[in-house]
Amino acid sequence: MRLTRGRRITVAAAAVLILAVAIPALSATGAGTVSFATPRVRGAVRGSTPVSWAYQAGDIVKSTSHVTISATTGSSWKVVAQNLWIQGGGFWWDTTKWTDGVYALRVGVDGTSVQGFVYPVYVDNTNPVVRLTSPAHDLSTGTEAPLAIVQGNQTLDVRATDATSGVRLVRWILDGKEIARGYPVKYNFNWKPGQHILTAFATDMAGNTSSDSMTIIAIPDSTITTDPPPNPGDIVPDVNDTPSPSVPGGIEPPVLPTPDVGVPTLPPVDVPSPDPSVVPAVPSPDASPPPVDVPSIPPTPLPG
Repeated sequence: MRLTRGRRITVAAAAVLILAVAIPALSATGAGTVSFATPRVRGAVRGSTPVSWAYQAGDIVKSTSHVTISATTGSSWKVVAQNLWIQGGGFWWDTTKWTDGVYALRVGVDGTSVQGFVYPVYVDNTNPVVRLTSPAHDLSTGTEAPLAIVQGNQTLDVRATDATSGVRLVRWILDGKEIARGYPVKYNFNWKPGQHILTAFATDMAGNTSSDSMTIIAIPDSTITTDPPPNPGDIVPDVNDTPSPSVPGGIEPPVLPTPDVGVPTLPPVDVPSPDPSVVPAVPSPDASPPPVDVPSIPPTPLPG
């Protein structure tokens, strides 16, 4: 009985050992994982940018596995790089060959369903648009010129926009020195008289930068300050001055121009001298007048 019972225990133990060899135990780590290290969620990239991943080996993911990187804007997945050794850890992605926009990235272990994702990622290879709005550009020439005339204390303001990743920073540079940074930013500045160069640099989330500059001519306060006109009652006339007729309302009488009356200059006339040998005839006062013929008038008959 004891021997038989002992044999039964030995056979049962052997059966358990055979079963353990036929069905391997599951690993504590499972299938394994893979995930992105860069870029990060909501990351903005431009130019040639690094793409890297991390993995955890398991029953499916091995140190000898390879991965494929794909990207999509929502329609279909497009391969970015493939057959990359998983232990390599990353590669350089040339984003200039891709359209600016918002992408999702996928890293998949070749031959398996193990995947990792990152979303959103902003591909942005376009500079932001920046424009100085205060001081205002001088429009006196009819076209916008990079020139502004300022006086005293004025606000510096800028408008910056970026279509894809957004504006991250604006830097104010005055005569080669940074005077302020941030975005949005309005900088109150007291101008010193003279000529200056003001530049605003705008940088987006991907690192693209653009600028806008203008020449600033700052004039002293006294240059354009005018005193108010004095009141007529405050004016004390000089006793030596001839008083002028007063005009109601303090309006000075207009000064009429003096008419220019020209006197014509006549040419000289030659008058001949009289001949002393010639004596003009003068009638005698005693001379009788010449006889005058008086016609005779016939008588007029009376009616009978």
